Amino acid sequence: METEGKFDEADKAWALIAQNYKGRWVVLANNRRMLFAAQQKFEDLWVDLLRSIRDSGTDPDMPDTMVPTFLAFRTEVFGDNALAIARYKECKEKFEKDTDRACMFDPALRQAYLLCNRKIKELAGLVKGDPEAERNKLIESMLAKAASPAVLLLDGRFICLNLIAVYSNQPGTKKYLDNAGIILKKINAELKR
Repeated sequence: METEGKFDEADKAWALIAQNYKGRWVVLANNRRMLFAAQQKFEDLWVDLLRSIRDSGTDPDMPDTMVPTFLAFRTEVFGDNALAIARYKECKEKFEKDTDRACMFDPALRQAYLLCNRKIKELAGLVKGDPEAERNKLIESMLAKAASPAVLLLDGRFICLNLIAVYSNQPGTKKYLDNAGIILKKINAELKR
């Protein structure tokens, strides 16, 4: 159930284990239930990290094991649900193939793993039409917004930084990345004034 993002059902199952067993099973069940309860706080922390990127213009330091999941989250927040799902699935598979099974024991990695499971489920019904065409429309509208004089400079910079982070390794996005770089350079010059 956890691996499918069904946390309410998983929480009930772990609650039964905590009631009906003793010793280590109770500890494990209670730990799992605490992780489910903390999922929203974990996501809120990552929203705060995105705010810090907006305000500072720099990416936060984080362990290498968390970077791909944060990129999937950033992709989702940017609005590209199809790519976010693909990235969440990739991260989930990587966590599951980890021979150390760190995502089973390290609470931070477990939270990232659970986030992947939940997001795959939540976003599944939101992808409609041709993802590539939708992606291009999204990027074009975000570039126009970033370049607009009506947008705050910090917001324009944030859009460009997100676009570059989200699409830097995606095929067919070079012209958009180049445009984002040009806009970002102008915004940074304005911010230095």
